Formats: sequence, structure tokens, C-alpha cells
Amino acid sequence: WWAAEEDWDPDATHNILTQFISYTPAPPAATPPSSLLLSFQFYTFEPRTTPRALLQPADLSASRTAPAGAAPPAGIGQIRVEVSSLRVGGALAREPSLGELWVEVALPSGISAPAPPSKRVRKAAGGGGRLPLGYVHTFSLSGREPALAAALRSNRESDAAVRFSVKAAHGRGERLVGEAEFSFHALKRDGADAAGVEVPLHGALGDVGSLGVSVYALAAVRAAEAGASEVR
Repeated sequence: WWAAEEDWDPDATHNILTQFISYTPAPPAATPPSSLLLSFQFYTFEPRTTPRALLQPADLSASRTAPAGAAPPAGIGQIRVEVSSLRVGGALAREPSLGELWVEVALPSGISAPAPPSKRVRKAAGGGGRLPLGYVHTFSLSGREPALAAALRSNRESDAAVRFSVKAAHGRGERLVGEAEFSFHALKRDGADAAGVEVPLHGALGDVGSLGVSVYALAAVRAAEAGASEVR
């Protein structure tokens, strides 16, 4: 792990971001640990302990695309979406009334049933920073491949995209603060699933940060297009 240096909102310049990347026991343990936490202390300040993080076997690197030849996390008839983190920035970081945030993920209409929202997270005291989400959802197409094929034939890439909505608790209701999307056409151009992609968030407040996402849908996209070709 290391401390990563990023561009921060001016109101969040006192935040320190530590990214935990991987863990390798030395010497190798017969039964590797299933979770990990970090404890640290800066100077004379009160010691802090992070939430416990679940450890998973390494399969995909946090790169733009999944490694060639790797088994896809989502097969034919499935679309898997992961949201690892939410980076709070811009006007959202400076808005004190919007403290509790969550993410909702949706596919184009008619392709799959709605997904549950992510867990709710709270902004740091300084407003900005990166919040871990650990959200994972696998959409089942369940015979709706023709709807996916139709979306892919559209002249607008946004018609065949995963849509991400960041919402905040506001009064007794909720408020949409930012949106982002990732097009399935990007997977076709790259010839691989996307892992660890940073997508910018925009909304009524302007630039409000970004999401760290992974989209595993190439097998489903290719199968849908192949099926549509056979029908024609």
C-alpha cells in the first residue's frame, strides 16, 4: 500500500488518502486471512483504525482493461458492475447539507430488472475525499438479449450504457447530485472488459467528483449481437 497523490478540492487539502492495493503473506500461509484492517497515528493525534476490509484472491488488476485470456467475471447472459469508490469533489464537497451519499446503477430500459442501491456513506469532515463503496451487482439478461442488441444498434452510445446516479439524503427525501455513464461500445472498441475505470460525475452543481467502476459485459454484448445477426 502507499499514499496516493491526487488533485484535491481546495477545501480538502488536509485529507490524506491511503490506498490499500494488495496483501501477500510472507512466508505464504496455509490459510490466508480473509480480512484486514489498518491502524495508524499521526504525530500526537489520537490513533485511528480503519474499517475491516475483506480480502479477495487476485484475479484482475486495477487497469483499464482486464488481462487478456483471463476468465471473465460475467459470462453470456450476465452483466456485472462494480463501484469501488466515490471521489467527492467540486461543489458537492463544499455543500454541507449533502452529507449522506449513495450510488444507484441502471442498465438501459428493458434489458434487466432494477438493481439495489449501494450502501450509504458519509462525507469526511473536510467535505472532499474518496469514499469506499465496495458495490457489486450482476444483472441477469434472462432472455432480454434482443433488447441489448437493439440498444447497441442505436446511433447514440448513451442508449447502450451503464448509468450511475449519485444521490444524497436531503430533508425527508433525496436529491440527485451527479450522474455518469459507461458505454458498452467502449468494451467493443477495446476488445476487453473494463476494470478500475474512473468516470467523471456531473450534475446541477457542475463537476462533483468521480466513480471508480468496473464493467464486465463483453461476453453478453457479443452474444447479443451474434444472436441478432442470426435472427436477421
